[in-house]
Amino acid sequence: DEAGQSLVRDCSCRGHSGYAHISCTVKYAEQKNGDVKIRNSAVHVVMENFVGPWKVCPNCHQLYQNELAADLANAFVAFVETNYPLKHGKLFNQWLHVEAHLVKLNQHSQSIKNEEIIQVANSIVNVVGEIKAQNFPLPPPLQRVLQIEAAAYDRLGCLAAIAGTKESLQSAVEHYEKCRDTSKAMGNTTAVTLAEQKIANAKSNLCWGGIDKISRGEIQKHNQYMYEEVVRNLGESSGDALNAGVNLARALKHARRGVEAQRLLKKILATSSRVHGPDHNLTKAIESTLSLAKIRNVAIESRGVLATLMWMCGFETNQFFQFLRYDDGDGDMCVLRGPVQSLNDAGKGKIVTIAAEYLIFVAGTPVMCHGMEDSDDLLEGKIGDIRTWNPKLNRHEVHFEDESLEPCFVSSRNIRILVELPDDD
Repeated sequence: DEAGQSLVRDCSCRGHSGYAHISCTVKYAEQKNGDVKIRNSAVHVVMENFVGPWKVCPNCHQLYQNELAADLANAFVAFVETNYPLKHGKLFNQWLHVEAHLVKLNQHSQSIKNEEIIQVANSIVNVVGEIKAQNFPLPPPLQRVLQIEAAAYDRLGCLAAIAGTKESLQSAVEHYEKCRDTSKAMGNTTAVTLAEQKIANAKSNLCWGGIDKISRGEIQKHNQYMYEEVVRNLGESSGDALNAGVNLARALKHARRGVEAQRLLKKILATSSRVHGPDHNLTKAIESTLSLAKIRNVAIESRGVLATLMWMCGFETNQFFQFLRYDDGDGDMCVLRGPVQSLNDAGKGKIVTIAAEYLIFVAGTPVMCHGMEDSDDLLEGKIGDIRTWNPKLNRHEVHFEDESLEPCFVSSRNIRILVELPDDD
């Protein structure tokens, strides 16, 4: 017991390892910083040795998270401001301030308010401006400073975009453009691609009031590229790769490719559980995203007597319901609950049982063909996504996971909704 402090652990350690007092963790980081040999090492190596103890657990070698990460970030900034003041005007001190503030900036989702994030990001931009004004050459180690500057502009852009007003969206575009230009000056094509995507998103919301004006395929393509780049550079079990995987899965779902999205989430969930543990923030975030991806909503084709019955039950036309299960082994009758307020909501309300042939499936819903006959029997048991509904044909267009199969229109009575996907052989 260190002055009444409790032991804390918020990394990827499991079992009995990794517990320490926060003050002991701070002392350890300060001691490790004191051991760094500044004069005889490359500057970027020195920076890595300075920053590492404040954000990475020495046991599991994974990032700290939650309140522990925020407390250590604040302690790191205080340590740097006390021992390496900017007033000395040394390049090393300026760089160290930028690194320390980046560690703090990266805890924005944990406990730092938006106003403080803006303050930290602007501090980074100002100090980087001082470094650049000294006309130092920019060999690879000093490009790290520009990487951090780009990250600060990106964070400022994200906060402005979230606000959603005309003025804030204009500000978001300006910040993202600065992020893009800084990344372009470094030759970082991956960061340039991501910044351009965010610029397009902000301009779409600014001009049209909706992200749907941007091609779903373009969003998916950008996220696919980002995920592959991060996995190639950092490995598929890194935190950045797992976050990029979640973003890609969301883009796939938005592009109506529900099967791919769910399979990817299942894969990265297994990786995160194995590497970081089931209680880690990353694992929980992926698990939550997968749960949302498994929600299956449908509309009901109201016609004739069915329309009258729906009206008598208090339901309106053009409402969506959450699919719960099939009421029989043949898949002819479905149990629904709703109506739902949005396509990602779990249904609340009345339970109804209705024939499957009256269902209109939401685009992107994973399905399996069943009860196929004659020339269509090759599609029996095949898995795919719903892409469109054709009211004239009274059929859904299905794109199959097996790319050797051509998309085709299938009747609702020959489609079964899949909540859990069978293993991908």
